[in-house]
Amino acid sequence: MVVMKYFCDRCNKIIHINIQQTVINQRLRWSTSYSCPFCSTAIESDETGFPPNNIRQVILAEEGEYQLLIKQPELNKVKAVKVLRDALEI
Repeated sequence: MVVMKYFCDRCNKIIHINIQQTVINQRLRWSTSYSCPFCSTAIESDETGFPPNNIRQVILAEEGEYQLLIKQPELNKVKAVKVLRDALEI
């Protein structure tokens, strides 16, 4: 789980938002949630696909990047591109 600072939707004070991501049924799913300690507003949101860029940057800064290594890319390039396109739904 990654935590980022943001503003409460109700009282506009700076709070901490929890961000989680996972893969379910080969689809990227991510969620945000918080409970404001100032006004008690609680919000939880679930989405699929890539998160917005500001959230992606926080996740990457906290968790880092991964590298995909393809053995014999000259033989497996088409297969690798197909798997990535299917996984990313592009």
